[in-house]
Amino acid sequence: MFPWYSGCMEHNKRKIRDLLNKPELMVIPNYQRDFVWNDIEGREFFEDITSAESDNKKPLFLGTFIFNEENKVYKKEIEIVDGQQRITTILIFIIACRVYVKSKNLNMHLAENLQSLIVIKSLLGNIMDKRPCRLKTEGKISNALEYMSSFEWTGNYEANMGKQGWNKLKKAYDFFYDELEKNNYDDSGITRLVEQQLLDGVEYIEITVNDSIEAINTFERVNARGQHLAVYDLMKAYLFARRIGNPVLENIEEDWEEIKNNAEHSDSKLKKILYSFYFSKKGYVSQSKLYRKLRDIAEKNTKSFVDELKSFSKFYSILSSNEDFAQEIESYLLNDMKLSNTKMSDSERMKRVSKSLFSIGLFKAISVYPLIYASLVSLSRSAKYLKNEGKKEVDGWIELLEFFEHFCFINIRITHSTSQHGGKLEKLYGSYCSKFTDSSGNYIPLIRSLIDDFSEIYVQKNEFINKFNDLSY
Repeated sequence: MFPWYSGCMEHNKRKIRDLLNKPELMVIPNYQRDFVWNDIEGREFFEDITSAESDNKKPLFLGTFIFNEENKVYKKEIEIVDGQQRITTILIFIIACRVYVKSKNLNMHLAENLQSLIVIKSLLGNIMDKRPCRLKTEGKISNALEYMSSFEWTGNYEANMGKQGWNKLKKAYDFFYDELEKNNYDDSGITRLVEQQLLDGVEYIEITVNDSIEAINTFERVNARGQHLAVYDLMKAYLFARRIGNPVLENIEEDWEEIKNNAEHSDSKLKKILYSFYFSKKGYVSQSKLYRKLRDIAEKNTKSFVDELKSFSKFYSILSSNEDFAQEIESYLLNDMKLSNTKMSDSERMKRVSKSLFSIGLFKAISVYPLIYASLVSLSRSAKYLKNEGKKEVDGWIELLEFFEHFCFINIRITHSTSQHGGKLEKLYGSYCSKFTDSSGNYIPLIRSLIDDFSEIYVQKNEFINKFNDLSY
């Protein structure tokens, strides 16, 4: 059934009743993405369970849930490796049923039975005890989910729930409550809907593993094969898993948050940042292979990979900002790139650098960012070996920036001619990114060669004049 099945796994067919009767706390690990409500999938879920029957020869199949039971004995917890979106949806649905039953003054015993599915059972067996929701997360929905799981919660927002978390859960909750109200469910209708149609009428395959590394590998394989997750989700999962037993990665959560914030502050999404980062090192890669290629780099030295990605995302963020640009880029070049002992610290040179990079940012010429970054990393890497404070190399890099400033203004911003040379231009970008990554001692000849190659696709003067005359403001 599962071609990637390994000996340390077990798998069994279960009913949703089994899922919601587990004595252990179900934990969503921090490498998982936040809950995302999808109206279409939510409606399909509701329609499916309303049509499911416990005695049906073909019960509704909800897919595969994967759990890591490594902490089952000591912490009384099991970690959700795959299936957290579906499990969260089921829980919100039952919460909506409980609130509906209480608000309509239906059978209180039914409300208590529903509550027993939402929270971990206490030793006293009293549903009014303050007990944790059976689903635990450190994500944005954590506080909101805890409030919603309380038997006293009435369906309204409360300040301590956290606005962001509530907003992520509200649409799902409102949808289910409205459906119950629209169909005017009574006691027997709710009982049948939950007991027969959901708990006994829906099945899933449960796979369990007993090791954190195997859990993350399984998570990765399932999602990479099914394309359920984006590259950044898989990359986050992989990096967080590498933290286990590795003290140099103890700050990986803060590092990843900084990378994500830099991406949000730039004109690009995290997916674009990851692709551009790889491009700056190796050139073109297809989206289907991007995660594997990034992982190959990270596997060699994960700490170095994270630091480089953080630096790259910061560079992107600065180029996308107009606020304090000159100060930000100067600090980045002198401190982050460790060029303070070179001619880069000269004020006149820094003004030229700031002008060119600011202009390229204004032109929204993000396709050239990876190449500029690759050339900068190459310069930084060799800085301590440069003679005369690297005058020749620093001036060569500034000349390169000014060339790209003119190139982007003419070919991208005014004439939009990149579509004519799209394939060739991307190959040039990728080729020189790789060359700068592999360069050793041939920095200036490489810059000269680059300028020569790019000059061949410069727009002709007459075409530029015609396009410039057509501009309107």
